[in-house]
Amino acid sequence: MEKLESNLKQLFEKLLEYMPLPPEEAENGENAGNEEPKLQFSYVECLLFGFHQLGKKLPDFLTAKLNADRLKDFKI
Repeated sequence: MEKLESNLKQLFEKLLEYMPLPPEEAENGENAGNEEPKLQFSYVECLLFGFHQLGKKLPDFLTAKLNADRLKDFKI
């Protein structure tokens, strides 16, 4: 179980590396940048699949109160 959590953490960190950050909003409420974020879709798709498969076995990885900061970039 400890190895599973370690692997899931490494996979999550790699996923964050490939995911673009959410666009910043300008003062008038519109997106500051008009450019599309760079996304390597194949890498992200494979990482998400692996994360989903391992995450099913350790569902508290993202939902535990101690790990709430992991979701800060994914919330709207």
